[in-house]
Amino acid sequence: MDGKKAHVLVKKAEKNIAKSLHIDASTTEKRESVYEKEHHIEKVSLLMTIVSEGQENAIAKILFDNGASEAFHTHGYGTAPSEIYDYMGVSNKKRLTFSLIRDNDWGKIKPALETRFNVSQSARGVAMLTELSALNGIAVYKFITNNRHVVVTGSKRRREKMEEEIRKADEARAAEVIKTVSKDPNHELVICIVNEGYADLVMTAAKKEGARGGTVVRARGTGNSDMEKFFGLVINPEKEMVLIILDKSIRDQVMQRIYEEAGIHSKGQGICFSLPVNDVLGVSTPEEENAPKED
Repeated sequence: MDGKKAHVLVKKAEKNIAKSLHIDASTTEKRESVYEKEHHIEKVSLLMTIVSEGQENAIAKILFDNGASEAFHTHGYGTAPSEIYDYMGVSNKKRLTFSLIRDNDWGKIKPALETRFNVSQSARGVAMLTELSALNGIAVYKFITNNRHVVVTGSKRRREKMEEEIRKADEARAAEVIKTVSKDPNHELVICIVNEGYADLVMTAAKKEGARGGTVVRARGTGNSDMEKFFGLVINPEKEMVLIILDKSIRDQVMQRIYEEAGIHSKGQGICFSLPVNDVLGVSTPEEENAPKED
């Protein structure tokens, strides 16, 4: 079957399916292409939370109750000495949750997370928000933003009336006075990828320059064999990712120290980079930690 015939059959099948679902297929493609012109496009950011094992479901509920469409969990562990976790009565096993959220929803999610983090020692956690630069398609955007816009069928008058109502609803939602998210000038996320077993080396180096702590996630790596030969390196597939949220003022010193003690030419073969942060929760400064407690 040639490409032209196949294309005709696909289009015919699409129309039949659309007809059975009462969808105006002839206008669907056009509507998708002008979606950005007809609707208020909201900014989307990546939210990462780090909590103790067993607390991730509470975090997911907060996200879903406030407009999020999905949450992805993975495992990690904290880098603080074991006696600190024993003293606090919590586990060093961590759960990282990643979710894509609308910036407008952060105004509701942030206080809910703050409340949750203050429930008990075991519920304490860290949250970090960073902006996205792109998404792969309107369908993905509508899913992430929980946008359930429906293509309206019927008479021209009915379609115009319904579309006007949808536009008004979109404008009203866009006009809601919700906390504006702006880039946090004080914090950044430093990520260092090292060979398995060398995460402690990274944290020791980072703490020498003022970093407070981090979270380690196990991963696997693959290397380009040509590049390995050129640089004289052998890429160990078993990796650890060290995530450190720190004050931006010490970022360069921390990354330089990691490079010196756990860099690409060390046994750890560390690769380090940083990401901007829009907002953070649960990250204390030395001044806050040393401040006298109120009775």
